[in-house]
Amino acid sequence: MERSLTIPSPDEPAEALAAVVALRRLADRLEAAAVEQAVAAGWTWAQVAEALDLTRQGAHKRHAHRLGEAGRKGSPAERRNGRERHADDGASTRGGRGGGAP
Repeated sequence: MERSLTIPSPDEPAEALAAVVALRRLADRLEAAAVEQAVAAGWTWAQVAEALDLTRQGAHKRHAHRLGEAGRKGSPAERRNGRERHADDGASTRGGRGGGAP
């Protein structure tokens, strides 16, 4: 079903601005639902970010808090691969960047 969109008259700026706010809220809900679906389907934060034209960090910051464990630091595979990469290069997986005294 197609809904008609009535654009408020320039003589009614309050109505026009209220419409802008309503559209932003709708867009935010649509984005949140799409990101949740993508992450549940196994998308990485890099893939989500590319689709939203954001940085990976920006996408994660905007959405991870709603997604629980699955959204905190990427997919389980990304977290696992990160630990393996650190273990392979001899860097500590704790304590940040490594390079310090043992």
